[in-house]
Amino acid sequence: MREAFLRVRAVYQFYLDYTLPRSVEEGPPFSVTLNHEEFVAHISPRPIEEKLFPSDVDESLAGMEIELVPMDRPDGSFKRVVRDMCLDRIQVVLDADIELDQGDSFELLQKSLQRAVELVNFYLSHIRVVAKSPYVKPIGQFWRPDDGQFYTSVPHSIIWFNAEDNSKVSVFPGGNNAGSSSGSIRSPESGFVSSSAMIESMSVPGSPPLDLSLLVDAEESIISSNLREAVLCMSSAVEIAAKRYLSEYDGGDIAAARAIVRDRRNSFAKRYLQDLPEFLDGKSFLVEHGDSFSGVEDLYRERNSLMHEGKFSDEFTSR
Repeated sequence: MREAFLRVRAVYQFYLDYTLPRSVEEGPPFSVTLNHEEFVAHISPRPIEEKLFPSDVDESLAGMEIELVPMDRPDGSFKRVVRDMCLDRIQVVLDADIELDQGDSFELLQKSLQRAVELVNFYLSHIRVVAKSPYVKPIGQFWRPDDGQFYTSVPHSIIWFNAEDNSKVSVFPGGNNAGSSSGSIRSPESGFVSSSAMIESMSVPGSPPLDLSLLVDAEESIISSNLREAVLCMSSAVEIAAKRYLSEYDGGDIAAARAIVRDRRNSFAKRYLQDLPEFLDGKSFLVEHGDSFSGVEDLYRERNSLMHEGKFSDEFTSR
């Protein structure tokens, strides 16, 4: 049975392994309130005079231990206490009207946490540039293909209140209104490789092919939810491979081939993946791999939007 809409205040504490840039003015650090049609968000770094772990749930979080032990060998284990990993904290408070249903509280929590991470990373991206500090890093998240879930990599706590009377909202298992996580750690196992593949790769002088390296970087960016970097890596990889295809051609009318790719009236995909291979080899990526061709069209559209407008297209962000 669904309850009526409730004004909820969700308080998130995200713990960092670096200290945030401090304000040059006296007083508390720069805080911001963001108004959205669905919520109001208050983002504030920890004032120096405040405790690093401000509540009971945070103190419990500080004492948690993280341990990784390989299953197939006795050495190389990892063990840390959360308190030893935290140097600073940033808080996000979300005020929003929700229709609370105990049956889907997990989805509510996941959606709210995802939103809080996006908001704090928005703040961190600005303070990183304004402070000119490469030490400022976003809250890490990674996507796990096995279950299609997103995981937050830094220690964090969550407390939900009724915004009207400050009473508890029991959204966690056991009727609790608070929870915490020591942060998710991706498996350190990095896959397998054959000796023959390594010999083949290292038999070519120099580093591995840049386009293949960029595709690996793109996959890492997708898993880490860095879609901007993923788009730039993938589009660069496609461009490098396409231009190498033309540079390695050693027959026919090379001037005509170069004229095809210089025709800016057509898209990159049409020039390099349709018209050029049809001219050189009588084949078309569009005909043989239609879905991938459409993917490259979309990819380059977003690459151009990032390069020329500094953001993804409205079509992309609305998906």
